[in-house]
Amino acid sequence: MNILITGATGFIGSNLTKRLSAQGYHCRCLVRNIQRAKDIFKEYNSIEFVVGDITKPQTLAGIEKNIDVVFHLAAHGHVAAASEEAYKQFTNINVSGTENLIKQCTKGNIKKFFHFSSTAAVGLIPDILVDESTIPNPKTPYQKSKLASESIVNTFIEKENFPAIIFRPCMVYGIGGYGEFYKFVRLVKKGVMPKIGFKKKLTPIVHVDDVVQACVKGISDAKTGETYFICGCKSYPFDDIINHIKDALNTHKLTIFTPLSLVLLGAFLLEQVAKITHKTALVTRQNIKSTVADRRFSIEKAKKDFNYEPEVSLKKSIQEVVEWYNI
Repeated sequence: MNILITGATGFIGSNLTKRLSAQGYHCRCLVRNIQRAKDIFKEYNSIEFVVGDITKPQTLAGIEKNIDVVFHLAAHGHVAAASEEAYKQFTNINVSGTENLIKQCTKGNIKKFFHFSSTAAVGLIPDILVDESTIPNPKTPYQKSKLASESIVNTFIEKENFPAIIFRPCMVYGIGGYGEFYKFVRLVKKGVMPKIGFKKKLTPIVHVDDVVQACVKGISDAKTGETYFICGCKSYPFDDIINHIKDALNTHKLTIFTPLSLVLLGAFLLEQVAKITHKTALVTRQNIKSTVADRRFSIEKAKKDFNYEPEVSLKKSIQEVVEWYNI
């Protein structure tokens, strides 16, 4: 079976590509920097590299030939970015780039097209168990762009019977990943991660190995035209995650209780500094609101349709990841 992967040099994409190649699939990777790709996959001689960019349709010509399955992971993912320029990048890559790729893939004989969205597409819907039938309510530029990308995919499904599947992973962590989880580790290391409020702050999190597991199982059994949440076995109290990070760092600095209003004010000030310096704020008000909310996503549909079952132990894997960061 021949598989096309976009975003193959990214965190999830590189783990997925290595797993698929090791299991005997032929992988064609759409990359922008072929030398970087060769360095990442230097131990995998059977991987094919094609230079191209999803935002430039002319570079995608022929990418679909002899391909059976597509995993579309290429995206702009600086979730905290809120500037006008960031919004344009989100739209150009996450929305227009997805449309460009699908248009090219309709010229081939694709059996399944996996589009990687995010739980962010749903927006912040606290205090209920969210499933695939929940009506999204995105607020931030990143959230809106992910939902808009899903809309593109669903349009091709409905109008052209395109065999697409949407995956919505939550916060993904693991060795090799530098995302929101890495921010938490840095804040704990610096001793500036406060305890905000007394709620459990249920937080969805999933190890990259479990995301890859979902992909591999989905090749044969995921149903086209469907959307699936890909998360861990449950949402964990945020303070439990932080305590696991503390244990891994072997630090037990006193966690200071801080009123939500004060934390939001601090985040607002960081946002203003970021605007002036044209950088991304380490923490935003939306980050804080998401952190203090109880967020739970059902994975029952993925369990039922293709036997997805999270397997990675949270505490043990956090220890491994933090040791790998070596900060």
